[in-house]
Amino acid sequence: MKKYLRNNVKLLAIAGIMASVLVFSPVLSAIALAEGTEVAEASATTEVTTTTEAATTTEVTSTTESAITTESTAPAASTDDDSDAEAVGSYMGADGIMREIHISVSTDGGTYNGKDYIPPTISGDFKSVSFSSNVQREGYTLVGFSTGYFSQDEINNATPDMSKPYTIDESGNVHMNLDDIVAWSVTDDIDTNTITIRYHLTTLWAPNP
Repeated sequence: MKKYLRNNVKLLAIAGIMASVLVFSPVLSAIALAEGTEVAEASATTEVTTTTEAATTTEVTSTTESAITTESTAPAASTDDDSDAEAVGSYMGADGIMREIHISVSTDGGTYNGKDYIPPTISGDFKSVSFSSNVQREGYTLVGFSTGYFSQDEINNATPDMSKPYTIDESGNVHMNLDDIVAWSVTDDIDTNTITIRYHLTTLWAPNP
């Protein structure tokens, strides 16, 4: 009888354990499912956050590159270029002194390609200057060029004899020897061993008949 009771107790204990397992199995399954969902959601959240951060980084980088490109390609402000208004050349003289020559030519009421000066060119031997004679002035005729000091009235009513010697070639370029014109400024800089010579030529005009 005691043996029978012990066996029944064992059977009841085993049955109780199995019942507990059956009762708690749905709970455990629900917990496991919940944990799996949380893990999945956490993974999804992490992935989305990472993707968003990557997208944000890409967007910022693109914006920065665009800004740099825009800055480097910004057009510079345009200015009138008159760098050819004066011809400059230098050479070493036989006396060991450097000569620097500056020459400019004004139109004095006329125009050359819309400008009030004519770009000059100094010859390679530094003995002459050349420039275009294609200068226009309405109601006037060009009669010469000079380095003399004339008033505007004298320039507007000039005669050919007021001009310094010059020749015009077939291309319409004027040629004048530097020995035939007068410099308006000569400076001797002992420190740099340089003599600077400046010439300025004016155009001479006569009214059309």
